[in-house]
Amino acid sequence: MSRDPEESSDRRRVPSARWHELIEAVTASPGIELGRFKLLAWIGGGGMGVVFRAHDTELDREVALKLWKLPPGEAKEAVVHEAKCLAKLSHPNVVAVYGTGEVDDDVFLVMELVDGMDGRLWISSFQPSWRQIVDLYVLAGHGLAAAHAAGLEHGDFKPENVLLGRDHRVHVADFGVARALREHICVDDDPLAAEGNAGLGTLAYMAPERLHGRRGDARSDQFSFCVTVWECLYGKRPFDGPTELAMLEAMERGGLQTNPAATAYGIPRRLRQAITRGLAMDPAERWPDMASLLAALDEIRRRPDERKRWRWIAVSAVGLMLGSSAVTAWLVTSRTQAHTESGINSELKTTLLHAEQSPASADEAELLADELISLIEAGKLDEAQRRWVEVEDSATQKDKTIEHEALVITRALISRAQLLARKEPTTSTALAFHAFAPLSYSTSRYPLDHPAQTELDSLRDVSMRLTSRATRLVGRYTESLRAELGHTCSCDPPMNADDCDAIDSDSVALHACLTELLVNHEDELAGYLSCLAPATESHTTCVMAVTDCNVAGIESCDATRARAEGECSPLTPSLRRAFAACAR
Repeated sequence: MSRDPEESSDRRRVPSARWHELIEAVTASPGIELGRFKLLAWIGGGGMGVVFRAHDTELDREVALKLWKLPPGEAKEAVVHEAKCLAKLSHPNVVAVYGTGEVDDDVFLVMELVDGMDGRLWISSFQPSWRQIVDLYVLAGHGLAAAHAAGLEHGDFKPENVLLGRDHRVHVADFGVARALREHICVDDDPLAAEGNAGLGTLAYMAPERLHGRRGDARSDQFSFCVTVWECLYGKRPFDGPTELAMLEAMERGGLQTNPAATAYGIPRRLRQAITRGLAMDPAERWPDMASLLAALDEIRRRPDERKRWRWIAVSAVGLMLGSSAVTAWLVTSRTQAHTESGINSELKTTLLHAEQSPASADEAELLADELISLIEAGKLDEAQRRWVEVEDSATQKDKTIEHEALVITRALISRAQLLARKEPTTSTALAFHAFAPLSYSTSRYPLDHPAQTELDSLRDVSMRLTSRATRLVGRYTESLRAELGHTCSCDPPMNADDCDAIDSDSVALHACLTELLVNHEDELAGYLSCLAPATESHTTCVMAVTDCNVAGIESCDATRARAEGECSPLTPSLRRAFAACAR
């Protein structure tokens, strides 16, 4: 018999009959003694066991006491052994196991009491943003990773087993015991566990290898983790079905389910891709381990928000157009204010499937983009801002979208970034990095097969290439060299104009040549340039020194680079020759 994976959002599920009497007794008369523990209240649990809030009279502290239903013999020994292993694991994101005990023929675990709520209740109560969801689950993931490193796995990771305490600490609960029980427990009376050879666990969060009846491992936990995060982000589990077979068929079809009405706003495509990788059918195609997945999630969540990226642009080198940073500021600020002061702006409530019904025609949108970019490049930022606000206000009054205009502007910024990639790489990077600000609230809501989404995916690929770490390093390196050579033009009048022009053309050629080397030598060249080039702060300082004709500052920068050259690992012979050829 197969069971429905749907579960109640309440952790206090109905337990099996064997626990009713004890629960009723504790509820009627708190303080029933179990050895040195006094049972104060029933917290939750199911057929496999129940959890009570208890008072440890010997240590005078409140704990969580979990009573497990076990067959005699090996299972009891396995659970005790596993609990002892877990008790040795001290991690702030894992519910601590203090010890074990026995009552009648059952085992109980003494655990840290977390006073708070579980992950499912947190989602329904606070409706967090995607970034808050990732923040919470990165912390929970660190608990999983720490236990994996200690040789333990969870086997039943799901929102109910993620606890958020009133002290704002995140804990993973029910960790470690699942693996010990898997080969020993009969689950016939447990409505929460999958049946048959798949063993213990919750069907809806179970990895395909577990559904096939094979023993799981850390990558199975990773799959369950990604199912949980996906559900929190998109309001629905990625795969669903009433039986193991139906779940496997849904996984094999590969279609990931979402609930648009419950989807967190503005989920980055890179976040979806990271979670999708963890949901691969083949464990070998998932992330190598939890640490790798968490590193990817951490990088995504730390990446400056589209609406705030403009704030750090002031650290870019001299030569960065003020207009390019400011347009991002006012484009984003105007939309952020509309969002935060009155909830979701009415213009954004309209599905982007109808973005073609913009108040401006396609020709008008292109003219608007040209007008705005011209104003920006001319430094007329106030005028550009007023123009965009006029367009937004007009659309709001008509309760229509202006997503097409925003898309046109994004397209234009990317195009401009491509044109400047060789001559002004820092400016190019900034433009590409900020190009999606006008669409920061909307791009994730395009249907996957919508033409606009196809174009946006292509534009994002260009943006990612222009803003990649390797591309930024090449740009920083060539701009630094150009600045150091260029100071001769600005600070030493004897140099003639032709030589100054040659510096510019040579730096463009150098940038183009090094960019081509990235195709086949990205990791090695990026590693070398990362060692060789000054940090962003030093680079900005050096460029400012050149601009101010600060001889002492320029000499200090020269010394820094010379010292770095002596400390960096040498390039392989073939790349060294190619690098030297670029620098000729």
